[in-house]
Amino acid sequence: QLKTTANKFLTILDEKIHNRMVQDNHRRLSHKAMLCALMISLYHEQASCLQQPYQILSLLVDLDSLIANWRYAHLLLVQRQIGSKMGTAGTGGIAYLGKTCDYRYQVFIDLFNVASFLIPMEYLPKLSEKMKRPPLLRLKSYPSSGQENYFQRQMSR
Repeated sequence: QLKTTANKFLTILDEKIHNRMVQDNHRRLSHKAMLCALMISLYHEQASCLQQPYQILSLLVDLDSLIANWRYAHLLLVQRQIGSKMGTAGTGGIAYLGKTCDYRYQVFIDLFNVASFLIPMEYLPKLSEKMKRPPLLRLKSYPSSGQENYFQRQMSR
């Protein structure tokens, strides 16, 4: 089982393996996006700047769950109304709808699967104080005189 777990972790840590999984339609998110989702999930309690991204990830998983529930409810409704007849627009009816209830149709399935890579907090490296702080926003300063000309030049580019 240790080897199986190690191989599973390689699928997220090794970019080549991950990209192969994307090509084979076993993953949807890019390697970088997957690592970011994992980092957010692992450290959201330690760094306040990760709490909002964590909430967004959670809402995406919730949305995906709601869509899956709707698909299943729709399948049951269609089964009750038309039985096994052909569906609208020539689809296979409930046979087709049954296939859409499969996990492969979940938009954010990779976010569900991030939980497979979570490890206990005591084994995580500690975040530096710099990492715990939110990034500074750098606003581009505009020249105070002749702003209209500056903006016109920017718009004409």
